[in-house]
Amino acid sequence: CTFDAAFLAVPTEALVMTMETNQKFVPVFDAHGKLTEHFIGVANIESKDPAEIRKGYERVIRPRFADAKFFWDEDLKTPLATQQDALKNVTYQQSLGSVWDKSVRVAELARVIANRVGVDAGLATRAAALSKCDLLTRMVGEFPELQGVMGRYYATANGENADVAQALDEFYAPRFAGAGIAQGKVAQVLAVAERLDTLAGIFAVGLKPSGNKDPFALRRAALGLARTLIEGGLALDLNALLMEALQLLPESALAAGLPKGKDGKSPALDAGARRDALATELYDFVLDRLRGYYADQGISGEAFEAVRALSPADLTDFDRRLRAVVEF
Repeated sequence: CTFDAAFLAVPTEALVMTMETNQKFVPVFDAHGKLTEHFIGVANIESKDPAEIRKGYERVIRPRFADAKFFWDEDLKTPLATQQDALKNVTYQQSLGSVWDKSVRVAELARVIANRVGVDAGLATRAAALSKCDLLTRMVGEFPELQGVMGRYYATANGENADVAQALDEFYAPRFAGAGIAQGKVAQVLAVAERLDTLAGIFAVGLKPSGNKDPFALRRAALGLARTLIEGGLALDLNALLMEALQLLPESALAAGLPKGKDGKSPALDAGARRDALATELYDFVLDRLRGYYADQGISGEAFEAVRALSPADLTDFDRRLRAVVEF
């Protein structure tokens, strides 16, 4: 089948998502991996007139693509950065404030991390400030799976720095098990900062995973954090980073997760002690995710525990020690 080539002006990912997810059609790419104006539809009948089926498929896809093009064109009329104020009206978590509040915390962490690893702090904080803006665009509202992808397209269209635009997409990496980490250094910094804030905040309010329940995907966030530090070669003190993330949280969040006594009341908040306890718990939580990561590489649990006993704060150091033990 064929569609109007004018629709190819819409980002490829949006068109492919429409074809594959909504219509179960198969997109067709050229030899260079570029999307063409052709697609394949499969019918479960022997038709006397296949041309009519083709027309039907083309008629079905046209309004879907027209919607995607409308979303794309409308979103381009408003610079991505103008969505920042609207994020103040989107609640992230009751005790942790709005999505804008989260972006501010992530931007501060990104600034600190960037300075430590020699990355442009201005680019890192800009990427953090824009990282959630595409959530309010029409395209992502229709296709939530395109979070980050559309942020990259809109940032590029708005003339943002290429590293910033790349980071808006890549900081979500790894998006699924076995996928690679972010490749750009600004993206790696943002990926670490984002996961630090998520882990610190959700643990603080008492919503850490239990059993098979992990509504905030914290196990995946912890493994993504550890992998980005190790595979990205970011020599950073994880304990210090966790403490800095906890220090950026409002005290109301620290108090929200305190266990209640028999009288139904929570004890008075000792913010310092609460942060210390959470930092220790979070460090252990992150390291627990690494057990399976190394097991998948054929590294024994005994070697892993031998290095873990020393609790190295820098996970790149942890990785080197572990591989030295295995080699020995």
